[in-house]
Amino acid sequence: RHPARRWIDRHSFSTAPDSTSSTRTDRIMEVLAAGADAPARLVVFFHGLCGTGAHSQKDLAPVVATHPNVRFLFPTAPKRAPVSAWNKDGRGGDWFLLEGRDNLEVIEECVQELDRWLDEQLALLGLDDSALLLGGFSQGAGLASYIGLSRGVAGVICLGGIVNPRDQLLPGSTSAKLLCVNGDADSFVDLEQLKAAVDKYVPEWHVLEGVGHTVTDAHRDLVSAFIASFD
Repeated sequence: RHPARRWIDRHSFSTAPDSTSSTRTDRIMEVLAAGADAPARLVVFFHGLCGTGAHSQKDLAPVVATHPNVRFLFPTAPKRAPVSAWNKDGRGGDWFLLEGRDNLEVIEECVQELDRWLDEQLALLGLDDSALLLGGFSQGAGLASYIGLSRGVAGVICLGGIVNPRDQLLPGSTSAKLLCVNGDADSFVDLEQLKAAVDKYVPEWHVLEGVGHTVTDAHRDLVSAFIASFD
């Protein structure tokens, strides 16, 4: 049986009887939840620029199905990224609200607001950082890293990223386990730059031959094994 799935609308967080969240934040438009209602762990996965929580849930659906004791949250950023080849219908989100800018202060604001949101998700489930894994693809990988490595959560999952890592937002050390999975044909990720930024965390490092900026079955298998390592 597939895990239960439901949409949680941001504007009904405080009233939905089965809601996983009660925090209202302009950083999250909606959340797709799947998996256990009384979980041993919580996995929150952030989509990339121009993506949505639905994209993340689709990418990781096989992972969700193999971890029935885990709660998964797939939030969607509210900011509409510019229409482009990656965002043809204009519906994709931008976590950092950059609008073409590379503004460290804007990213820090996003990190701080979602950090507080995560505190409430854990409290609602009776869990703490030792049971929390943060993951993301592309822009979402950066967000997961900036929050998760600094908090010292159980694990951080980076797929197709970190793109252009901001060293100022990465801690000198962390207790979190780090998984990095990238393709050697990914033109968005400078593998040498990324490795230099995260080597101090002794990550589990995988480079997939011939893979571009996408999520494949190989990514999913590695993510599933990483989550299982906390059992």
